[in-house]
Amino acid sequence: MTSKTLVWGCGANDSSQLALSQLSHVLSPQVLDSINRDDIVNVVCGGTSSYALAGDGVCLSWGDNKKGQLGIGVTTPTVNKPNPIKITKRVPAINLKAGWDFGCFLTTAGSLSMFGCNRDGQLGFSKPQQKSSLFSSSANSNSSNDSCPEPTTVRMPWESDQVGKLISVACGMGHTLLCTDNGEVWAMGWGEFGQLGDGTTRTTSIATKVLLPPNHKIIKVACGMAHSVAMTDGGQMLTWGWGEYGQLGHSSNGLIQLNNNNIENKIKNK
Repeated sequence: MTSKTLVWGCGANDSSQLALSQLSHVLSPQVLDSINRDDIVNVVCGGTSSYALAGDGVCLSWGDNKKGQLGIGVTTPTVNKPNPIKITKRVPAINLKAGWDFGCFLTTAGSLSMFGCNRDGQLGFSKPQQKSSLFSSSANSNSSNDSCPEPTTVRMPWESDQVGKLISVACGMGHTLLCTDNGEVWAMGWGEFGQLGDGTTRTTSIATKVLLPPNHKIIKVACGMAHSVAMTDGGQMLTWGWGEYGQLGHSSNGLIQLNNNNIENKIKNK
């Protein structure tokens, strides 16, 4: 993006993820005129899909939609121009995130909606049409119906004093991280490399609390393909999950890092 809110893009376009007329690779940045909005405040990328958030809370999406990852209510091979994501009751979105083939957004009302591929339970419910409780409902993530093309609100147990308001969300290849204002982190979805941070390598659609070190309050989370990152209010970073190529930022010879106590790296203030 630029100060004039123009959106530029380059790279692969074989799934129309650049919303340009040609489907060939684009080697230099080009303005994406098809967005046709002058108030874009954020853009995010999925595996082969693209998303934009406008200043009025409208979300746009385009590109690959085989798993319903555009959130427009239908599955199609590709969508070559930006379309509005379906948002219930026109509640504005304030935080838009994308995983490989799924996405989610937080609204001004504090609700979380998720859409796209749910093969590993990364959307937080067992079946696209089942709007179960995110933190307390048992679900089988091996459903044959593994896509949810329409954004589905994941109900939060607001009456519980153990779960705070969501303030940060992140999506990886097949897992989702949720951060609440009380400093906790919850994870769901694909967990083969320990990226859920619950001390196991299981895959689950039930959001599970991450085993954080004591006295650490998390304020923001991020995901790689199969690893997870959390930032504390004291300027520290915690990482866990797949670390074969050093992406965890600490010395670890194994592929799986399950114990967060040994993965703390201090960010030096400049």
